[in-house]
Amino acid sequence: MNAYVSNPRKLFSTFFSLLIPPPPPSPSFLSADDFLTNFKGEVATIWNSFTQPVTPHIPHNDPTTTLSSFKTLED
Repeated sequence: MNAYVSNPRKLFSTFFSLLIPPPPPSPSFLSADDFLTNFKGEVATIWNSFTQPVTPHIPHNDPTTTLSSFKTLED
């Protein structure tokens, strides 16, 4: 306190902070389960925003030639 004798503003500020401390931080009412529920909801929202993949149509073409005989492979 002796260091603040020459600075009345600093002295008053120190007394003021001791007499009226800052309010404590507000308590958190959220539990881990609340966080998880919210997180899962956010993931579901994002997941549902994507369109479902459409299976492309692959045309089935019948072969134009058929193999009627096979030759054996010789070494």
